[in-house]
Amino acid sequence: MTAVSRLTLVPAAALGRRWRLKAAMLGACGLLATAATVQAQPGVNLLTNPGFEDFTPSYWTRSQTGPASATWANDEHHSGGYSLKLAGAAGGTATWQNPQFVRNWTPSVPGAGNPLIIFGAWAKTSGLAANAAIIEYDFYRGGVRLFPTPVSIPVPAGTADWTELKFDTPVEFPAGQPADSATITVRTTGTGTVWVDDFFMRGQGDGWTGDIHNAEVDVPTGYFYYQNGMSSGFASYPNMKPVTNLSITSQAAHTGTHSVMIEEDNSYKTGTERDEPVLITNTTRIDPTKTYIASVWIKTEGFLADSARRDDDYKLFYTITYHSDVSGPSHGGWNEQYGTDDWIPVKANQDWTLYPIRVAVEPGRQSQIKAVSIRYRLRHETVGKIFFDDVYLGEAPPSLATNGGFETVGGPNYWTSSSTGGGVAEWATDQKLSGLRSLKVTGAAGGSATWFNKQLIQD
Repeated sequence: MTAVSRLTLVPAAALGRRWRLKAAMLGACGLLATAATVQAQPGVNLLTNPGFEDFTPSYWTRSQTGPASATWANDEHHSGGYSLKLAGAAGGTATWQNPQFVRNWTPSVPGAGNPLIIFGAWAKTSGLAANAAIIEYDFYRGGVRLFPTPVSIPVPAGTADWTELKFDTPVEFPAGQPADSATITVRTTGTGTVWVDDFFMRGQGDGWTGDIHNAEVDVPTGYFYYQNGMSSGFASYPNMKPVTNLSITSQAAHTGTHSVMIEEDNSYKTGTERDEPVLITNTTRIDPTKTYIASVWIKTEGFLADSARRDDDYKLFYTITYHSDVSGPSHGGWNEQYGTDDWIPVKANQDWTLYPIRVAVEPGRQSQIKAVSIRYRLRHETVGKIFFDDVYLGEAPPSLATNGGFETVGGPNYWTSSSTGGGVAEWATDQKLSGLRSLKVTGAAGGSATWFNKQLIQD
């Protein structure tokens, strides 16, 4: 985990479609600060689906023919708020597929070592015909299938509440040949309805299975998440699941109709402690020589982020992760180089508030960095509801990228000086009524010295 900075972000007041950064302090990522409030018009947003209105589950694609349908549904779900729904009919086929779940920090399946792995998912059915639906896991290395046929899990016919379905026996991968590509497919070719949720792979023996990203199918395109046990299928859900909900929702929205909500329990679950739920953007390419602004609108309900404790486990953080390339098998994996953390000082019950932060590659590391990802992290002891919307990452306006280290001290902001003859205009430290400096003019015969603010009406 990256080091935690106790310097804070400052909420920004909304001005229509404009936003402002309020001067206060520098965070670990370099929160922009000036002696006055600075307004700026946002530039091009580099993030995908910033308002969460592209209503497609991240990493999943659908297809349908004839009268069958594939929908991202919230009428039924095993955990979170959504599931993959397939409604079959005679003469139709509906499919949901994750075409590549070896991604982000999962380098392969298995991720490390060679554990035996149990693959499966949870399903609910209504009037499903015999042999109408199936769940398949398929694995490749170098474009060649590792097993003669997919790992196939039939969905039983009939009507049943949420049931754990898994392959009959643990799967053993060839020694030293983990899959560098893997797919999950859910398909129906007959009548009836099936909902599928909480895909899982559970390891037996030494090693790490890797993770299925968006296994709970609860976040939209452009994002993924971390939470404890996210690839385990939550066999004892809900009693063993530490986070009540991390999901796209229509309960609240800053703009449009959707946001992403993290709701964490107000008490410990049986047999487990609360963990750290994290919403994460996909890696995004940047120019490492430029300065950027990241921001997010946040609303809370009963959110107990106890800042008075000065305890990091009771806080919400930004984590900016810097990568040597975008993530993915063709780019060498996760490619994380370093990260920075900054506290977001939200309150227990607050309306939509904007929190911006400065993002810049550390001096001397520009040659290493090509991309960033942004994490919105609830630490272990936070509870309540928090909504995120209208996330942003874009180039900082020149006025905000200038003098980020406060090393240029030629003059005070908004003031210009001029002098002639023997006159001298100084930004002086020898005398002051308040603060640390004053404007000093020293005259001389035949000379003049001037300090001038050409526009008092600023910002």
